[in-house]
Amino acid sequence: MNKITVDIEPLKTFSYNQIPNHSFNFAMLDHNFKILHTPSTCKDYLQDMFWCEYTKHDADIYGMHWKPGIIDLTQKRFRLALFGGDVVLSEIKGYLQEFLNYFDDAQKIDRSVVMETTDPKILVVEFDREWTLSGPMLSAFTTLIRVSGPYKGGDPIAYLKEMHSVSARGQHSTVVPRYSIIEVDRLKRSFKRLLALLAGKVFSYDWSNIRNTAEAHETGILGYTEFPEVSI
Repeated sequence: MNKITVDIEPLKTFSYNQIPNHSFNFAMLDHNFKILHTPSTCKDYLQDMFWCEYTKHDADIYGMHWKPGIIDLTQKRFRLALFGGDVVLSEIKGYLQEFLNYFDDAQKIDRSVVMETTDPKILVVEFDREWTLSGPMLSAFTTLIRVSGPYKGGDPIAYLKEMHSVSARGQHSTVVPRYSIIEVDRLKRSFKRLLALLAGKVFSYDWSNIRNTAEAHETGILGYTEFPEVSI
């Protein structure tokens, strides 16, 4: 497959109020692979964007100002650019796709495809719209992207258990790439929820239940208490 050229000049420019994460960023793309907004470290902005699009309300939070109609909701699949900062993301392309596909399959969602770009530090993830139908599910998907950094193939449950143990032992300094540390640490709370997704537990929470952007920002995989959990 030919490598994708990403147009990194954002359609919408924002100055976010966010905590940095080793220069790892997300940005939604249009069908021409142009980023729709300034790349963001905080993945919760994606929840804000989709809340705005699905509910037809404007979003204004932490430096982001969004109006519905920027993202084409008629699409069956969306594209998300990942910016690795100092990390050469092309080296983990296959591992990321394998990891995501375990969860796609468990949820009976069409498989995600990870594409290389002309910049080895940028990947594009094409994913099923089903992941965008609720804030907690979209948050789960972006959690999977960030937590998968050290993944080198194989059983995803064994991998998550290993990373959960790393977090419990306080060995965060051993986690490479560094952008995964934040999600490895959050496995203290997200571990059983990610296992539930792998077990095929179905979750739904309509965007209309969220009253404003602040709620959308906080209604993620950790923020929503009714997210299903499974223990091993």
